[in-house]
Amino acid sequence: VIRGVTHNIPLLRDIVQEKRFRTGDITTKYLPEVYPEGFQGTVLTPTEQETVIAFAAALNARKLARANQYLNQNKQRSTHVASFSKTYKFVSSLPVKEGERATEHAVEVSFVNGDANKAKVLIGGKTVDISGNLSLSLPVNSIEVNGEHITTQIVGKRAGEITVLYKGTPFKVKVLPEQAVKYLQNMKEKAKVDLSTVVLSPM
Repeated sequence: VIRGVTHNIPLLRDIVQEKRFRTGDITTKYLPEVYPEGFQGTVLTPTEQETVIAFAAALNARKLARANQYLNQNKQRSTHVASFSKTYKFVSSLPVKEGERATEHAVEVSFVNGDANKAKVLIGGKTVDISGNLSLSLPVNSIEVNGEHITTQIVGKRAGEITVLYKGTPFKVKVLPEQAVKYLQNMKEKAKVDLSTVVLSPM
């Protein structure tokens, strides 16, 4: 698998926004003083968390709407609600730090005037307006969030989870339809297999 050249862009972005660096209060011990445990990645503000969650939810809603279109393509238009006129409800979570338990958020996504590239996302009573090409297949997503232009990248997709590269740092956002969350609550967690006495082959 070719993953491309590694880089330290997230660290550099964080440094140029850091207070001491911007005021020129730096020494040769700057990095160990500011990052005593090493750089752990970009820490999102509450507004940035909402942005990432809203973006992931909008992508999922568009995906579901398109799937519904194909599912209903042979039906009379009068017999079903147009896919992009529906409101999609999700439960989403985003851990702020690696290994930290994420808070779940109820999220609602609707498309403005049925436009697949204009979404209104409701998170905890706050509205986030997103416009742009909301496609999971694009290598880079250039979108507007509440009128502010941002660039993101989808670097991972799994069932119920999208990994969004934002400000150079990957964030795993879980986005599940409300109904799926209800089903999961009734499913037993798989018991972990004890592999302490097993020799695993890398092949």
